[in-house]
Amino acid sequence: MDLSALSALIKEEALRLGFAACGICRPGYVGEHAVHLRNWLEQGFHGNMAYMERHPDKRSDSGLLFENVRSVIVTALNYYPRVMQDPETARVSYYAYGKDYHDVIKERLRRLLDFIGENRSAVNGRVFCDTAPLLEKYHAEKAGLGWIGKNTQLIIPGKGSFFFLGAILLDIPLEYDTVPQPDRCGACTRCMDACPTKALVAPGCLNANRCLSYLTIEYKGELPDFYKETIGNRIYGCDTCNQVCPWNKAARGNETEAFQPSEELLHLSFDAVGRMDEAGFDRMFKDTPVYRIGMKQLKRNMEHRLNKQTIVRAATSDCSLIRRLASLVWEPTYGEILSPEQLEYMFEWMYSVGSLENQMNSGHVFFILYEGEEPAGYASVEKEGEERYHLQKIYVIPSKQGKSYGLKLLERAEQFVREMKPDGDVFLVLNVNRSNKARYFYEKQGFSVESEGDFNIGNGFYMNDYIMVKPL
Repeated sequence: MDLSALSALIKEEALRLGFAACGICRPGYVGEHAVHLRNWLEQGFHGNMAYMERHPDKRSDSGLLFENVRSVIVTALNYYPRVMQDPETARVSYYAYGKDYHDVIKERLRRLLDFIGENRSAVNGRVFCDTAPLLEKYHAEKAGLGWIGKNTQLIIPGKGSFFFLGAILLDIPLEYDTVPQPDRCGACTRCMDACPTKALVAPGCLNANRCLSYLTIEYKGELPDFYKETIGNRIYGCDTCNQVCPWNKAARGNETEAFQPSEELLHLSFDAVGRMDEAGFDRMFKDTPVYRIGMKQLKRNMEHRLNKQTIVRAATSDCSLIRRLASLVWEPTYGEILSPEQLEYMFEWMYSVGSLENQMNSGHVFFILYEGEEPAGYASVEKEGEERYHLQKIYVIPSKQGKSYGLKLLERAEQFVREMKPDGDVFLVLNVNRSNKARYFYEKQGFSVESEGDFNIGNGFYMNDYIMVKPL
């Protein structure tokens, strides 16, 4: 079989195996890309990815990666999702929706290599997918698959940029694709403009130190100050520079079963991540890209949720009340951890509406509702025996929309109790101001009056309340 026929057969088989594109190029020195890589490293734009500094000779010359290498076959596998996470979920980058792509791609590349061996005797090759100092995007561009855009991603005309790249190095010559795709980005700078942290410092140049994907996945240290202002709902990776690219209007949902997300991931909440233990993390993320960073780092990535609905459990200390409330060790039970500054501000206000001494010592679970950076109100729940959960007064700051915020806190309290999965009949008990208006409001929410009177809540404070009860 001549080189042209074999090359065409290889591309045909690659498509049959599910790859979206396949091209072939010569190995060798990468030219100006080697200079760009060296400058990029010298500026420290690789962050703490020290592996990028290793094997500079091989990164600059693919001919050194494999003995007698004569050809580089480059493939692209679509990972654009058919169905996406809900907008308000704890968001994971598209590429991590399903199983680890390394395993999926390598398995297909090995099948393609076996196919080549069946059609050409005396051939040796190796498969690569992010596991060697090979500049895949450069070779994909050289093989005619697409061009490297200003967002540093390979853009395939008519298909977009949501692709995993893989490669096979062979010791036989093939017919090479010698007509590269022209750069069609033109004057467009949507990716650079949309980057939340302005990590794209120049066309085709990414400063990883500012990139949300790098910070949530590769970076292990303390997150920079700008992180919480820009991360939004993301907890693993970022897709913005791809999402805004006009060429991705052509993106279509992938057909790879291993890349399909679970229903649990599609509706993953911050509360669920906050409550997740090691067993739950393993069950949900094992064999996916997320598993590599571990549960501790995943939870670190969501500490930016400080100004959202929050539930925290107080631990005890012997400090004075305000100092103590502002400097406690907090165990997240249903969400995120408040910063010391936020604790001090929040609890100074909470202290002004009543003593929390007894509540803190009895281990109430606090619900703190924020609107932006401002606290809108709070409530707390404490278990009373096996069948009753006591919901403390729902406090809403007067400047807020009292009724709507009160209902939000009530809904969170009820959800929390239900998720405790208690056995038997369960009742939620609520302290309500002794007024007909308040009584009628909570009766509409399913509560009924159990008793009324003055209740000592400690430190000389009393509440003149109805005690209202609701079965759950």
